[in-house]
Amino acid sequence: MNHWVPLVSRRILALEGSEAFSFLQGLITQDVEQAKSAPIFGAFLNAKGRFLGDLYIIFWQEQLFVDIDTCHLPAFMHLLNFYGPLHQVTWKDHSKLLTVCAAFGPEVDGLFEDRSFIPHQKGLYYQDPRHPCVGKRALIPFSNWDHLPHPLLIVEKTESYFRHNFTHLIPEGSRDLIPDKSFLLEYGYHQLNAISWNKGCYVGQEWVARTFHRQQIQRELFGLSDLKGSIPVPGTALLYKGQKIGHMASHYGNQGMACLNQHVTEPLLGHPLDLEFLTDSCETHGFSGLLQRQFSRQHSEPLRRSV
Repeated sequence: MNHWVPLVSRRILALEGSEAFSFLQGLITQDVEQAKSAPIFGAFLNAKGRFLGDLYIIFWQEQLFVDIDTCHLPAFMHLLNFYGPLHQVTWKDHSKLLTVCAAFGPEVDGLFEDRSFIPHQKGLYYQDPRHPCVGKRALIPFSNWDHLPHPLLIVEKTESYFRHNFTHLIPEGSRDLIPDKSFLLEYGYHQLNAISWNKGCYVGQEWVARTFHRQQIQRELFGLSDLKGSIPVPGTALLYKGQKIGHMASHYGNQGMACLNQHVTEPLLGHPLDLEFLTDSCETHGFSGLLQRQFSRQHSEPLRRSV
């Protein structure tokens, strides 16, 4: 089946002004100039290179738009209000005018090439820049959010979209990363076309570039299947033999993701991994899972690194 999912937690900002592009260029990890040819995915960081949020930059109908999750909006607005007065840039909230939807499924590419339907739909429809397996994305008028762009698409809830990405070990910034703590490279954002290595400086750039070029990435996003025990919520610190080795990310049923120390866990790939965590009341709970580098990514195109 092919699915159409309204992403109700997204917010849309419109940026205007002669320095709108250069302003975002100093905040975002990806090259904003590339948005003139196709929408881009990127992140914004704190001064120490830690994750604050991720977003899409879209240039459509001669306007520059930011597609961002509600939970990341306060941090982004703080940057706008802090740095914005130094530039010729203004912004408006277009969330009541435009909305975001996603489409995924085995025939989605073909459906969106069907010239008998898509050209008659209002909005912008594009390939999600993170990876082909994620599917399509759309920026459409708010009044059309429940209008199917193709009759062979089936409306689904947002959770089905997150679960689809999860099966390909694609992290969601709003669910899997920890603001002010997570490091992009440990969650594979350099493999999701979120980072440009050729653009100029941006907030946190020195930390990202140095870690990457010196090959100092300590942790990696792993899959955990056949989960058993008490599964912690995303962001919970995980212990292995009493040593902190990373953090839990999303889990669905008996599968989960975790950002774990490579040196500790790589020898254990393909084997059950016994992990522990502390509750708010300082009680120690444990769970186990089969450690994997991927779930179903072998059935899709391999991730590619931005250059």
